[in-house]
Amino acid sequence: MAEHRYRILHFFCGMGGKGLGAKEAAAAFGDHTATFETIGGIDFDAQACADFEMLVGAPTLCIDVHQLEPEQLRAFAGDQAPDAIMM
Repeated sequence: MAEHRYRILHFFCGMGGKGLGAKEAAAAFGDHTATFETIGGIDFDAQACADFEMLVGAPTLCIDVHQLEPEQLRAFAGDQAPDAIMM
């Protein structure tokens, strides 16, 4: 059976509802399965960022996206680009 793990970065992550859903989600077709790994969330609300980290178990970048620079995003996401962006 082939298993694929997709990395997701959450913009406007809020307290983590979508992150929790992604954490529990799985898809299967024939002998292929897919799961999802949240690599982090981005939000401007400090309390939402703290809740996201606690509930989802992934780091957050607490910043207003209007002030987000490409270098900051690259540094936060790490060496490997996410497979998907969730908003």
